[in-house]
Amino acid sequence: MAVAIAARTETGVFEGTRTVLQLLHQGFTVPRGTARDWSTYPERGLMVDDGRKFFTAGWLADHVRELAYLKLNVLHLHLSDNLGFRIESSVHPEVVSPDHLTKQQVKDLIALAARYHVTVLPEIDMPGHMDTILAAHPDLRLTGKDGTVNNGFIDLAKDGSYTLMKDLITEYLPLFPAPYWHIGADEYVTNYGNYPQLQTYARAHYGPNATAKDAYYGFVNWADALVRANGKITRMWNDGIRSGDGTIAPNPDIVVEFWFDYGDSPQQLADAGHVVANDSWDPTYYVLGGAKPNTTWGYETWNPNVFQGNQELTDPTRNRGSLIHVWCDNPNAETETRIAAGIRDPLRMLAQQLWGSPKLVPT
Repeated sequence: MAVAIAARTETGVFEGTRTVLQLLHQGFTVPRGTARDWSTYPERGLMVDDGRKFFTAGWLADHVRELAYLKLNVLHLHLSDNLGFRIESSVHPEVVSPDHLTKQQVKDLIALAARYHVTVLPEIDMPGHMDTILAAHPDLRLTGKDGTVNNGFIDLAKDGSYTLMKDLITEYLPLFPAPYWHIGADEYVTNYGNYPQLQTYARAHYGPNATAKDAYYGFVNWADALVRANGKITRMWNDGIRSGDGTIAPNPDIVVEFWFDYGDSPQQLADAGHVVANDSWDPTYYVLGGAKPNTTWGYETWNPNVFQGNQELTDPTRNRGSLIHVWCDNPNAETETRIAAGIRDPLRMLAQQLWGSPKLVPT
């Protein structure tokens, strides 16, 4: 007997082949009948913190295939952080770490991912987590009125900061065909009172009532305009957004990835016009040498509309989906092989919960 697979799109047909492949891994025959299904959430996949720990092109390619087998469709590459900048640069080679992906390796990975219907979503983290970049540009580090120099924060009151960040964003936008560009925008300043230059800058650019925090919001919207001018949609982490602490707000066209219950809730973000993604710490964070996903709770209890802090959206269609996040705060704590084994079950939990089909087993 023949097996027929039909769908409205090529991606749908490909996902149908994954269903057949999964069935054949269970036995030599496929039960006779008809199966008709589709994913509940449009984005399902894996984020890799390549900034802190270098992951080889081969490991990333293997996980494109693994994602595709599980009908997961996003590989988010966190390409820079405090411990590394992991992609070749012709504009600013001075910021690139010795261990990095060449542009040709990235092109090859994107081509492989396209064959497997996986989107490679790039992120260069700004305006915090920029230690590696600022080591080559120390004059742009943010200095407090108490004399403290922050190695990871770029000074948003300096024109040169925007020149550097624009160089890095515009160099890579054409390299990645994905419809999104992730600016990071997480874990920037908390004690804004220590940086009066940010308030001075904000009032000069955003009005006499602007707060120092408006320098951050202004950066977000500046970066968003740059990304939109290149035909893409901006994404950012959620923790810097708190209603009422500035006179301006992030543009509503930005997709906000909610990872922890700091600042505005997912519902507040949706009410402000944002589409959100559920990147909650539990059950999606796999931290090297640290916290791991609660896969049992994730499979048995959690659903992708439950955000960190047990918060939900009134309209789940505003939720893009979720990923398993490999964070490498302790880069030497685990090898690539150990990480691959460690995320195997969490990826399967995520695949089940975001596809939304009936579970084969309850526990």
